Amino acid sequence: MPHLTGMRILPACPGIMSPESSNHNQWLRWRRRGLLAIAILLLLYLLAPYLLNLFARSLVRRDLLEKADVVVALGGDRRSLREQRAAQLYLDGWARKVIVSGVEYMPGINTGDAAKRYVIHLGVPEADVIVMRDARNTRAEARLLESLMSSNGWNSAIIVTAPFHSRRALFTIKRAAPGGRFRSFPTEPVPPEWQPDYWWRRRSDMYLTIREALAWINTLLSGWE
Repeated sequence: MPHLTGMRILPACPGIMSPESSNHNQWLRWRRRGLLAIAILLLLYLLAPYLLNLFARSLVRRDLLEKADVVVALGGDRRSLREQRAAQLYLDGWARKVIVSGVEYMPGINTGDAAKRYVIHLGVPEADVIVMRDARNTRAEARLLESLMSSNGWNSAIIVTAPFHSRRALFTIKRAAPGGRFRSFPTEPVPPEWQPDYWWRRRSDMYLTIREALAWINTLLSGWE
């Protein structure tokens, strides 16, 4: 056997890991990351219904009523629920005039005229009903309303629209007429109309909610009309 006297055995360097130990630590790191990712996905899955409902509810703005110069039924309601509510607010004494909105359906025919006839049928005097024509979208309605209020010396209005449209409508109108006092009092979110809770389970509600989200982006960016 060779004589080993005089040879020094170097101690192991504490900073150097064996390949087996390095692979084990790397596996532990990936395991922790995987468990964390699973936990985050599980949390998002559990919170998703709450967050989606919260988002839809945030689209709705309903203010306390105050007496106003006019009540405005914005266009786009095939069942005329907005006109019904506007007429009822007028008859209850919350406003002195009713404004309805419309667009040209075909040459010589404006949907605003039909809305006016319906409001008169509900008991509002014809002299107290005004039609905003060529109100093709919310921004056009806001500009027309601002012009009407300025020319008639009106300072306040109650805005009636669909619940999902109410916050954006009021935002748009306030931006067009910053000096006015406006209150939002939308129609009720009852079946078969749009409802904020679990909207993704109903095709029509899903369409309206996503469309409104995109419309908000367009409004904030002052995009196309």
